[in-house]
Amino acid sequence: MGVTIGNELSTEVLALLQGDRAIVLATVDDQGWPDTAPFSWAVAVDLKTVRVAVNEQVETLRNIRRNGRVRLCVTGGGMTVSVRGHARVVREHMTSTPLATAMVEIHVDEVKNDDVMGRVDGEKLRWDRRHAVAADAAVVAELRSVG
Repeated sequence: MGVTIGNELSTEVLALLQGDRAIVLATVDDQGWPDTAPFSWAVAVDLKTVRVAVNEQVETLRNIRRNGRVRLCVTGGGMTVSVRGHARVVREHMTSTPLATAMVEIHVDEVKNDDVMGRVDGEKLRWDRRHAVAADAAVVAELRSVG
């Protein structure tokens, strides 16, 4: 339900991606299925480039080597943004960590605002925490019900 907002990071997203924020990185496995994994070593070096430290023994790195298609999800600062791009290994072995870690660089192709939005009685509504608190119990109960 996201809305494409451009083909480069905003300065707000760039500020969020400075190495101290958990992100979720999605890749495509050899069967064509999405594979997601959390990462915390991610840095936006400019509006078109994000670098991520990826353990050499995880499926994420194998998927990147195979096809390079990625999407990362960033939350914080009152926003939820996803970034679609093409990734490649730019350094096989990072020296700053004792873990076997490769440096992956993501070229930003698309940025989407993934804040929850919807329509109530035909009127556009930005779903914020106030709406979520009011709806949480009812939505969870309905998800648990059958039929």
